[in-house]
Amino acid sequence: VAVLKEPMGSQGTGIYFVQTADEIHGILEEHRKRAVEESDLLDNLIAQKGRIPSWVLQAEVYPCLLIRDRRKFHIRTYIAAVENLDGDGEILDLYLYNRHEIRIASEPVSEREDGSRNRRSHITNGAGSASTERVLLDEVTELVERDMKNKVEAFVAKIFGVHFVEDMTRRVSYSASQDDASMDYVRKFAIAGLDIMVTEESRLYLLEVNVNPAAPPKETIKESFQDHLRGFFKDLIHLTLGEGAPNFLPVRDLLKVDG
Repeated sequence: VAVLKEPMGSQGTGIYFVQTADEIHGILEEHRKRAVEESDLLDNLIAQKGRIPSWVLQAEVYPCLLIRDRRKFHIRTYIAAVENLDGDGEILDLYLYNRHEIRIASEPVSEREDGSRNRRSHITNGAGSASTERVLLDEVTELVERDMKNKVEAFVAKIFGVHFVEDMTRRVSYSASQDDASMDYVRKFAIAGLDIMVTEESRLYLLEVNVNPAAPPKETIKESFQDHLRGFFKDLIHLTLGEGAPNFLPVRDLLKVDG
């Protein structure tokens, strides 16, 4: 089984579970026909996404680790690239936020007699049900016992330099006008949200990188998680102002610890 995501899908919409190439082509053809009928489609896509988005096809992570009464989940963590104004030769300072989020499916995984899938058991992005959970990694006993926090931080630190630095550098360089002299002492930055799944053997897989991560609707999350989000934005402001932000860990230090 693979997961097909449409360009404009979000919060659980536009996700298809597919098994054959014919299924994929059928879904794409249906959307192509709708697109032809819609005027100004490309202009609307660019206006909403800032680019022409692409379809995404992902292999299923299997067997994935289940928590809290056999529920699927994924880990959301954040990385930040901040312009270095110290003149020490480095263009960017790279950071990983150490308060990792866990996004849990609203219903346990179970087998259906007809072989079909319960979407609520397999969609872990926090949408679609009042019973969906968004918590922090430190609150999930199963993950704490597996030392998942350190594993996630080592995993992200290693892949950061290989896969993300070039893109993050480009995003930072275009985050403000290069022709405005008044911007000389403004510290530019870029952030991204990384979605990670875990197998039963604690192997980590990067699902996707969200370059414009958004906060969930207020009514779908608990007050404690709202406090976490407020803390994240406060920490991000402190980081970009060059003030203390201890929850943002320098990637360089994480790589030294991991050897």
